[in-house]
Amino acid sequence: MLHRIVHVLFLALCLSAASPAAAGEDAVLFEQAPNPDGQGIDAGAYARPEDILRSTEVADDFAVYDADGWTVTSIDLVAGWACNENRPDCLRSPSRFVNVRIAPDERGRPGATPICSATNAPSIYPAAGFGTAFPLTAVDFDAPCALPPGRYWVVVQFVEYEPFDAHTGLGHSSFLYASTQPYLANGSPGLFRYTHGYASDPICPDWEWVARCVNAWQWQEPAAVEYSFRIHGRPGRDPGQLELHLTATPYDPAAPDACDGSERIAVTPGDRLNLCYRLTNRSGADLAVHTLSGTAPAAASEAFERRLGVGETWQLNRTVMVEDQTQIVATWTAQDARPGYTWNDHVAASYVDLSASTTAQRDVGYLELPFAVDFFGASSRRVCVMENGYLHVLAHQKPVLCRTSAQPSQPLPAVLPTAEPAILPSWLDLVPGPTAASGTYFDVIGSEPGQRRLVFEWRDYARYQASGTEPGTITFEVTIDEASGAITFLYQDMRFADSLSPAGDYGQWAAVGLQHDANQALQYSYRDPALADGKAIRWQPTVPRSYDVSATLQLDVGAPRLALETATLEVAAPAGASARLPLRFANEGDRPLRWTLEEVPAVGAARTAPAAAPEGAMLPVPAYALTVGSPRLRAELVSTDLAAQGDGVEVILSPAAFAYLDDGQSLQSYVGGAFLGNDFDRLYLLDMYGALSVVDPASGVHSPVAERLLPRIGQPRYPWFAGLAWDDTTRTLYASGWMLDPDDEDGFRSRLYRIDAAAGTAEAVGDAQNDVEFAFIAVDTDGQMYAVDLHTDVLLLIDKATGEYEVVGPLGEDFPWYDGLSDPRDRYPGSGAGLAFDPSTRTLWFWSSPDFNMFTPDNPGLYTIDTRSGAATRVSPYSSAIANVLAFAIAVPYGDCARPGEVPWLSLATAGDTTAAGAAAEVAVDFDANGLAPGRYTARLCIDSNDPQHRHRPIAVPVGFTVTGAQSDIFASGFDAQQ
Repeated sequence: MLHRIVHVLFLALCLSAASPAAAGEDAVLFEQAPNPDGQGIDAGAYARPEDILRSTEVADDFAVYDADGWTVTSIDLVAGWACNENRPDCLRSPSRFVNVRIAPDERGRPGATPICSATNAPSIYPAAGFGTAFPLTAVDFDAPCALPPGRYWVVVQFVEYEPFDAHTGLGHSSFLYASTQPYLANGSPGLFRYTHGYASDPICPDWEWVARCVNAWQWQEPAAVEYSFRIHGRPGRDPGQLELHLTATPYDPAAPDACDGSERIAVTPGDRLNLCYRLTNRSGADLAVHTLSGTAPAAASEAFERRLGVGETWQLNRTVMVEDQTQIVATWTAQDARPGYTWNDHVAASYVDLSASTTAQRDVGYLELPFAVDFFGASSRRVCVMENGYLHVLAHQKPVLCRTSAQPSQPLPAVLPTAEPAILPSWLDLVPGPTAASGTYFDVIGSEPGQRRLVFEWRDYARYQASGTEPGTITFEVTIDEASGAITFLYQDMRFADSLSPAGDYGQWAAVGLQHDANQALQYSYRDPALADGKAIRWQPTVPRSYDVSATLQLDVGAPRLALETATLEVAAPAGASARLPLRFANEGDRPLRWTLEEVPAVGAARTAPAAAPEGAMLPVPAYALTVGSPRLRAELVSTDLAAQGDGVEVILSPAAFAYLDDGQSLQSYVGGAFLGNDFDRLYLLDMYGALSVVDPASGVHSPVAERLLPRIGQPRYPWFAGLAWDDTTRTLYASGWMLDPDDEDGFRSRLYRIDAAAGTAEAVGDAQNDVEFAFIAVDTDGQMYAVDLHTDVLLLIDKATGEYEVVGPLGEDFPWYDGLSDPRDRYPGSGAGLAFDPSTRTLWFWSSPDFNMFTPDNPGLYTIDTRSGAATRVSPYSSAIANVLAFAIAVPYGDCARPGEVPWLSLATAGDTTAAGAAAEVAVDFDANGLAPGRYTARLCIDSNDPQHRHRPIAVPVGFTVTGAQSDIFASGFDAQQ
């Protein structure tokens, strides 16, 4: 077992209340130091890749009760290490640094987004060891941490540079003291988890009580653990260098910029809120680069570039849907500039000849680095070494092909075939030279973490344009220092001495510098002989001034609850007579119940596709899609009947009354289509740039809804949408998208959005972690969302609350959507395929087609996908002569209340109202037998409400009306049947 309990001598602290202090004076705000029983809990992060799965962290909670909140300045930890004079076999030293963060509470666990943190803070221990005093580690925050009233967690992880000690079996060299005495009444006992999911201890892949994690510790329930810590600060919240106010109002499409709400609001799960963020710059410097993040339901991070002068205030509004959260925490980070570099070409540096090294890798292309490289503020462990004299620092997944580019045709920033950031010591058109040593090399100099250096060398490279049997060559290299992040260009021999010399020698045809993206680059020289043999250019990172601030919105969550007292309505009346029954229900919740009633005929028909189903076939399954082809510069709406497919017969498409020019947009710009609810007169279309429109399949009328779902605020870094799907269980329209985030090592990810079609806005739900790209999404009748990963050809199950995913299984077919295209701008997110769900047969359909000028799948056609295994089965082929298929949607209704419509013999005294909490409602339902032949008639009354348990699916009340023979005198006199 990895864990150890370390028994030590220990001087106890006492549990005490916060020390009284006046506003502005530091004091002990909270102290939790229960009587210790000499046990410590491992909490450490290992640096070595082979040890990283053993990394753990611990957390404990506290509460802020002061109405004005707290300003926290530091935290004391009662901590120790596993080696002392009593353990001569353990020659380990304590951790030198510790990571501490304060996180908001999310459902009894630490939230993912910290409010404030101290990273790599020095960890200080008493010199005399354990026996003389309690080992106290004091951690200061870089900036005061403002906490409004609420519940929070202190999360601790010591930074371990030494390897795991297999000899002693000790998991970590440092730990946090704890006690098994009854835990305090301020919330939860201490928690523990593996940060990377250690495989041999599956009990704790996420936060859990220590007593429930490892039975070997003999801390069995109901015993619990409390960690020892103390919080310093002062009552009240300092405005700090940034001031952020977060308020909310009920969402109103007519008031998108509303900002007159409060920091506490009463909500019902499912309500939409308009969040207003007001940031005031009190830092003393103009701020230009901003990142806004937070907790669910406003967890998705957004980055903007906008100048905010000293003393100025910026208002930003977001729309979110509330679930069961009790608070929303927002964190705003602002910087005065983008991270960058300064260069110095008068430095002394020693050239490293890797061709003579016995450890260097040769002829490298794609590389996984031993440590992360920070480049323009973004971290990455992956690079492509390009033969043409430059490196790509990859922001996302490993590409199939590291594509190079010929020599530059413009100064930096230049257009490269791969959009990732680039390090360019000598970018021009190069080929391997004639020598045996010619090639690219890579090695790591040094072994001590934090002191290593990466070296990339281009040795004996000739230029592509040279002629002759013995072309001349050049040799140069790049080094990256782990400790400082400095990048150095070193030049050994920059004269080709070939048939073209002196033209092109010493960088005359090259571009030299660093490039972040198509908008930001630092150029040393362009087509200028500015290089020399023995020269070195050092690029030193510049760290912008950065400020953080957080704000909290408190949510008072409640809900109405519709209790139906009338399960069915059944009555009889003679022909020509009428009857009346009451429909009764109550609101047993603590919020007002808003409800409406609709009549639904017992039998209804969906719109049928123009292509008729064969005789004897099942009910039609009409489907629609856009097709785009060359040389026709237009997109056409087509339809087909999925129920008529099969037997190897080519997919039959029928043109709908819709064809239009793309008006200069990319032909592949349409990425998704969906019918909302059961309204098949309006097919919603989404393009990759966020434009939402609607088309009537019958008339061909095409109308815009929103020019852009996400407003252009500054320069958002997340450019594209990729798919569209309707979730009938929650009556929510979802979209998938791709984002390029240079601030993240795995910066190219899929993002899930909720779409408000009425308002024409998009609300980010969350991002899929790791290297996954899904474009096509569909939702089944149980509310499960499915997607297809473009790179691995597998079916994914998507968590609609977070955007995370789990793999269902492989499709079993090779669909080469974007193989070799590492640049997201080379891709069209929704092109070439579509995913849609048929609720009548509970079938997931997948349409794979040729992609215009991009790829041709081996087996294009219509497929069904087994949602249990992920296996795809082709039902009908699809001709490669037919163009790209986009915006695939199925027009089949959902549920018992799927087809509201007129029921001539049924009427309601009222069609909707609001019922107060604890009150009851009664609606008179009238039955009219005039004009009806004798017999039994059926229908449904559907109650739609804001009850979270039913608002996504109306309650259906069956209605039966039996019409008997001729009316008797008693009915003729106006008698009503009462129940």
